[in-house]
Amino acid sequence: MKHAKDVVVLSVLCAFSLENFFQPAAVSQGGYDTTGFDEPDEAKDQGPASDQELQQKGDKKYVPGTSKYYQPTAVNDVDRWFAQYDDIRRKYESTPDERQYFDQLMNKPPGSGLSEGDQKFLEDMAGRYAEAFNQIKELDAMSETQQIHRGYAIFATQQSNLCLDCMRVLSDPKAVDKAGRPIAGTLADKRRVLYQLEKTNRLMDMRTRQTFNVGRNQYEQSNQRQE
Repeated sequence: MKHAKDVVVLSVLCAFSLENFFQPAAVSQGGYDTTGFDEPDEAKDQGPASDQELQQKGDKKYVPGTSKYYQPTAVNDVDRWFAQYDDIRRKYESTPDERQYFDQLMNKPPGSGLSEGDQKFLEDMAGRYAEAFNQIKELDAMSETQQIHRGYAIFATQQSNLCLDCMRVLSDPKAVDKAGRPIAGTLADKRRVLYQLEKTNRLMDMRTRQTFNVGRNQYEQSNQRQE
């Protein structure tokens, strides 16, 4: 059980780091305010611009009378950011087989017990996603990737915590959280919220890449985690 205790400690540190990472005070440190999901001004598509506006911006390719849109221009190195982000996902995210295994464990009745292999798997998953959070928060903060940066950090720490909750409930059906509330009855809702967050992150990922002409995510294409 030593590994389980280590992972629990890691989870607490991860949650503490997440709270600090997303405080508005980060703005004064060169970061950005992540308290909301509003699009950064630099990344907004304002729709068709007027002829006069486009001429002022020096857009020589604009054809009056067409539906051409003014495309946002990246101020920061978005390609480099996504290269680092993709590398983090390749290293730490679960494979399709691991996701299926995790779903099977989540569907087991509370208190049904854990084999040594099950416990090692959940500990490993929790540790990997906690490390993914640690890595993602070290990426440069930039307006163009603000939403996906924040969304993936939240996803990583929640996935890590869900693995720990699953392990606790399978070992003890009466396990409670810090507030004294039973964990078993919350797992289904937590998993549903997590999957919805993952779906939202993928949509933000796709939209941001399209907006700034960043190549497709190789991780999504191969869907394999590299060791």
